[in-house]
Amino acid sequence: METNYQESKSVTEAKLIMNLGMACRLALMPNLMKCPTVRQRATELEQYLKSNTCTEVFKINFIEFTGQLNEISSMRVNCVNKVLLFRLKQQEKPVIHISNRISDWKNRQLIAAEVGHE
Repeated sequence: METNYQESKSVTEAKLIMNLGMACRLALMPNLMKCPTVRQRATELEQYLKSNTCTEVFKINFIEFTGQLNEISSMRVNCVNKVLLFRLKQQEKPVIHISNRISDWKNRQLIAAEVGHE
């Protein structure tokens, strides 16, 4: 991730944590570190931590203790800036609803036509 020198450390850390938390939320594997997206986001955070000093809030939440990323995962950063992720509970599989816009439009046209004829 490119560092924008205009933004503060806390904003950069928040973005990295948010991206990692979202990847953990979308990962369906029981072991979060086996998901390629989670590994990529964790690597981005590790690279940031190797080249920058973290804020005091980040240090308190994730280095000194294991901090919660979201309702299903938590994170701890060890002394060599290695990110460790833990699943707190198994997430229900997301439900994705797919709609066919053409069918929906045709159904609306039919309903409108039936209402107009009565």
